Amino acid sequence: MFSNLRGSSNLAFAASRRTVEALADRLRERSERANVPEEFFPHHGSLSKELREMLETRLKAGDQPTTAVATTTLELGIDLGSVQSVAQVGAPRSLSGLKQRLGRSGRRGSPAVLRIYVREDHLDPDSDPLDKLCEKYVHPPYSTDFAIMYLPTEGLFAEVIRRPGLASEIQTKHRIMIQGPTTLAALLSSLQMGFRTLAIEKRSSEVWQVLGAAKAEFLKYGQVWEKLGKQLDTARKTVDEAGKRTRAVNRKLRDVETLEGPETPALIELVLGEEDDQELSPI
Repeated sequence: MFSNLRGSSNLAFAASRRTVEALADRLRERSERANVPEEFFPHHGSLSKELREMLETRLKAGDQPTTAVATTTLELGIDLGSVQSVAQVGAPRSLSGLKQRLGRSGRRGSPAVLRIYVREDHLDPDSDPLDKLCEKYVHPPYSTDFAIMYLPTEGLFAEVIRRPGLASEIQTKHRIMIQGPTTLAALLSSLQMGFRTLAIEKRSSEVWQVLGAAKAEFLKYGQVWEKLGKQLDTARKTVDEAGKRTRAVNRKLRDVETLEGPETPALIELVLGEEDDQELSPI
């Protein structure tokens, strides 16, 4: 609770003045041990009006982190500005009251945040051994969210299963599954199949990503072929146009007299020789 509320403005509601004072005092001690400014203050009807108004003014100003630990005194009716979250310690007295407390946060475009804290007894030497096992071995996400208790003999396993509701209660309350020599192999096989299924689903998503990338590249490849087809079509049209012009020139030259015999090469050489002399003559 200290780490979640420190450094911001919040409202924490408790059921009684005694709980408010104890909680505010513990949070204040945590602040002193952490060498951080005091941010947690009590608010209830037994406090003086000056102390309550000073805390209300500080919350409304919003220029420094402040968490008010209150009873129903801050549930409604007092303008406190905008608070980041609302914390409920223990069960609320009514659902309508919880809604009113939640309405204290989430103003000025920010989301409404509600944190509910429930007191839990610390484990000690007299605690349930199953609680100790759960605390020792079940640590998601570093482990699975359940543990397996293996009973090595069929007689011991049968004695536990024989008691009505014991195995199901242990599994539900402590997340520990009790297994014997005849059931452990089947359980491990089912877990293995489950983990394989999860791995296949994960790989399937990767395959779909690869196929999606290949589809995008194939679309680009099709665009390249389409562009190449247009260029080839343009070249074909150019060749066809050149053929049409060649045939037109041939028709125009059809009536021109053609020189035959040995005079033709000599005439061509004569024309080429004259062109070369013109290129070499000084200007």
